[in-house]
Amino acid sequence: MHPSTTRNSLLAAIALAGLAVYILACSSFSPDDSKVAFPAFDPRSGALGVSVLDRKSGRVETVFTMSVIKDLKQPDYEARLLRPQWLDNNRLIIGWPGAKCDDEGLNVLVLPVGGKGSARLWQIPELGGMDETMARPLAVAGSGLFVASKSNVVARLDLETGRVVSHACRGEDFYLYPSSREDFVFYGAELPDQDGQVEFGKLNAADFSQSALLTLEKRRIDKKLPLAISADGQQVALVSEQGDKCQVLLARAGQAERTIPVAAKDEILELGGLCFSAKGDKLFASFLRGAKAETNITCGLLDIPIDGGPAQRTVLFSGMKKMDDHSAMYLQPGLSRDGKTVAICTTYVFTEVEEGKKTEPGCALFLIDVSQTPHVVRKVPLPLPKEEDPFK
Repeated sequence: MHPSTTRNSLLAAIALAGLAVYILACSSFSPDDSKVAFPAFDPRSGALGVSVLDRKSGRVETVFTMSVIKDLKQPDYEARLLRPQWLDNNRLIIGWPGAKCDDEGLNVLVLPVGGKGSARLWQIPELGGMDETMARPLAVAGSGLFVASKSNVVARLDLETGRVVSHACRGEDFYLYPSSREDFVFYGAELPDQDGQVEFGKLNAADFSQSALLTLEKRRIDKKLPLAISADGQQVALVSEQGDKCQVLLARAGQAERTIPVAAKDEILELGGLCFSAKGDKLFASFLRGAKAETNITCGLLDIPIDGGPAQRTVLFSGMKKMDDHSAMYLQPGLSRDGKTVAICTTYVFTEVEEGKKTEPGCALFLIDVSQTPHVVRKVPLPLPKEEDPFK
């Protein structure tokens, strides 16, 4: 790994004094799979930001940092979720909730990578529930970013011009997901005429028209837990917790729902973000694992076959002494466009581990080659937060 350099530290004064920062440790592959963007601490300043790995050269570069301001007068929110996603091969989208000193909004930075073009920062005010929204990938199609504005209103922000168009859609309380296509995003919405049902389908990026694909009972969905939609939209998978049991619920168009158990007896298992394989025949999930008789925590990747067969585990590191509830959700796996590599970034986990109990080798960007069995893991070490950092 080559030394990191700070090229663009574009934004400051984002966070507030006493802020407990939650880093959504998602990783995003560029459209040509040559680069990976992920949250990380800058090795020089210690500031939280976004770094980019060039997969060919191994070079890691800090392209964006956030700074904490200790003397702002309105510390009226507690969390920030920082999410990088690629818009095209040369531009990143970096999103985080809140407008000015209010949680009810969304900031979106369009950042050139490679020194060409200018950065653009857009703010959408009066958007509620951004903490939940940012727990999922941003719903981008072409140059349009789609967000749920009101109960039945979806807004489209043009990332090139800043123009916002709103449209009343069928359903309420929308979930929006990217499709990796330019002509539509996926949606989930409660059906007002069918009590207790959530409809999943395609939302046309140009005219907001909706095409239903399948329905799922609302009681089965917990917005705080991971959810994934297959590339063809015919399958929805979500984490379902039944008591101490961790399992995956799978819904397919035209078929009955079924559950896939993933935890062994007496095992404490938390799944992070879910994503379908390129073929849609398996799920990838990051996990944190412990056991009632153990004190160490293990982090890894879980391969879950859709049509039966035992799940496969790839351990990335072990030895942590502490795991908070729902910490795994911040270890969201990113799948490369060719479907051959899964990336997991562990930056967030190491802001939460007790002092003196951190496992330094575990703070890394892990690239897992899922085209080989057993999987081959490449580890890119990342800096831990500094001792004096404000994230503890």
